Amino acid sequence: MSELSLIDMTKETILSEARNIQTLHDLLVLLNKIKLDELGTKGHPFTMPQLNYFINPKRNKNNYKTFTIPKKSGGIRHIYAPNRILKSLLTYTNKLLQAFYDEPPFVTGFIPGKSITDNAEFTPKEIMSLILTLRISFQVYRKQEYGDA
Repeated sequence: MSELSLIDMTKETILSEARNIQTLHDLLVLLNKIKLDELGTKGHPFTMPQLNYFINPKRNKNNYKTFTIPKKSGGIRHIYAPNRILKSLLTYTNKLLQAFYDEPPFVTGFIPGKSITDNAEFTPKEIMSLILTLRISFQVYRKQEYGDA
């Protein structure tokens, strides 16, 4: 894989480069390219010692800050927040993994550029269909409950 250069990291570019990953260094270079594309020169590239540190489970016991917040319904919620470098590494690993996922057209949650409210939008034709379906369903239910009165 080539070293860092400022290129547009589209889904296709990420997939193409990801297919050529053979070493941990190749993965590091790709993550840094994705980060460079998003942050430009403001972001600091990941280093091999950082990557090696975070992939070793024996060394990363203190990489999460733990705290609690109260729930609206009572009780407490435990929050495990990654430290700054780990969070950044997870963010760009997520972008790499998202390039491999082709979501079905009806999926709207947790998809970049979409919202769960997108799924709730109806066209006028769908609204009429829903109204008719509900009317028919309630008529059938009434007949079953009360008989043909």
